[in-house]
Amino acid sequence: MSLPKTALVFLIAAFSYFLISSPPKPHYYHTLFLSSSFSDNTSIALNLRTLTRRPHIAGSLANAEAAAHVLSAFTSSSSIKPHVVTYKVSLTYPVHRSLSLTTPKESSSKSISFSLEQERIGDNPYAEEVTPTFHGYAKSDNTTQTVYESWIESSNSGEIGRLGSGASDYASFVQHVGVPAVDMVFGGGYPVYHSMYDDFTWMEKFGDPMFQRHVAIASVLGLVALRLADDEFLPFNYISYASELKKSAEDLEKLGHGIDVSPLIKSIQDLSTSAQGINIKKERVKGALRVRELNDRLMMAERALTDRDGLSERTWYKHLVYGPSKYDDYGSKSFPGVDDAIDNAKRVKTKASWEHVQHEIWRVSRAIRHASLFLKGELR
Repeated sequence: MSLPKTALVFLIAAFSYFLISSPPKPHYYHTLFLSSSFSDNTSIALNLRTLTRRPHIAGSLANAEAAAHVLSAFTSSSSIKPHVVTYKVSLTYPVHRSLSLTTPKESSSKSISFSLEQERIGDNPYAEEVTPTFHGYAKSDNTTQTVYESWIESSNSGEIGRLGSGASDYASFVQHVGVPAVDMVFGGGYPVYHSMYDDFTWMEKFGDPMFQRHVAIASVLGLVALRLADDEFLPFNYISYASELKKSAEDLEKLGHGIDVSPLIKSIQDLSTSAQGINIKKERVKGALRVRELNDRLMMAERALTDRDGLSERTWYKHLVYGPSKYDDYGSKSFPGVDDAIDNAKRVKTKASWEHVQHEIWRVSRAIRHASLFLKGELR
C-alpha cells in the first residue's frame, strides 16, 4: 500500500524539520555532569571545597590532589574508565593582566613584565579577540619566554599584520571567497629558502632542532581551534574591524586629489553600529536555530566584502577591503582596488582616471554596506 503523494511530502518535510531543529545529542560526559551524583547540593559543595581550597596550577602538589579528586569522582560515579597522565611542565603563568618572567638565579634575576591590555573601542575591548590572548599564554621555543614576548622582540609591534598573497595557501580562502584565515609562523630569512637544501634534514639539524618552535605554533593553533569549536557564537569582532577600516579611510582622505570618501566613512559607521547591535543580540538569543542564524550572519558578513567582478585587471581577487597590491603580490593593502586606481590616476593624470578612483570607492562602500545588512539580518 503506497502513501498518497501529499502525505509523503508532509512526512519528508516533517523529517527535515526534525533534523534541522533538533539539537545534537550531548556526549555522555556532558549528561554525566547533570546527573544527581554530580549536581546535587552535597556533591557540588564537596567539589567546590576540594577544588578551590588551594591554587592548583600545573606542576604543583595541589594540582595533583585536584586531579586525584576528579579521578575518584569519575571512577565511583560512571562507567567511564578514567586515568591520570603525568607531564613534566615548564610554563609561564599569567599574573592579573600581565605576564612576569624571572630568571632562576637570584644573583642575576631579571624580571620582564608586559601588559596584555588591548586598545579599547568605546566599551568593547579588544580582549575578546581570539589570537592575541593565546599568544600571551603559549610557551615559546625558549622555555623562559612566551610566544607573545618572542613576537614582540622580533617584530617590535603588538599588531597582527594583514595577509598578503604571494601564492600562499590561505590566499584562496581570504582573497577569493572571503573566508577569514590566519598565518602563524616563527619567521625570518634563511639562506636555503627554495633551494635543494630546504628539506626535513636541514630543519631537523639547523632550522628547529627538537622542533620546539613547531610545538609552540601547534599549541597556539590548537588553542585557537578549540575556542572556535567550543564557543556558542563565532568570536568575530566586527567593531574592531570597523575601527581598522576607519583608520584606512582617514588615511585615504589625507591624499586629497578631490577624492570624496564620505560614502566610505558612512558605510564604515553603519558597520560599527551593526556590529554593536549583533553583540547585544548575542546576549539575548536563545534556541539552537536562532543561534545558528546569528552565526550565519557573522560568517556571511566577511563574504559580503567580496565582489563577483573582483579587482580591476585582477578579477581572481574578489575581496575589496583587503588584498595584495598590484605591484606587490606579497604585501597587503586596505581597499586594494582604490589603491590601484590611485596609482594609475597619478600616472596618466586624466579626469577619467580620477573618476575611476571615485567609482572604486563606491564599490568598496557598497560591499561594506552589504556586510552591515548581513549583520542586521536584512540580507541573506
